[in-house]
Amino acid sequence: MDRAIRAIIDSDVLIDYLGGLEKAKRELARYTKSEISIISWMEIMTGAATPRRREGLR
Repeated sequence: MDRAIRAIIDSDVLIDYLGGLEKAKRELARYTKSEISIISWMEIMTGAATPRRREGLR
């Protein structure tokens, strides 16, 4: 039986992924379903310096 591998991704991994770090891309590719917490979402949105960057993350 094939089981989905789920993960809740931390903001540190998301920041690395958004920055293009290959290691973070490989890590996220391991999971069939990825989720983030509302806290991680707020950390990412707060770290986006401009409204234009924030809009690009949505």
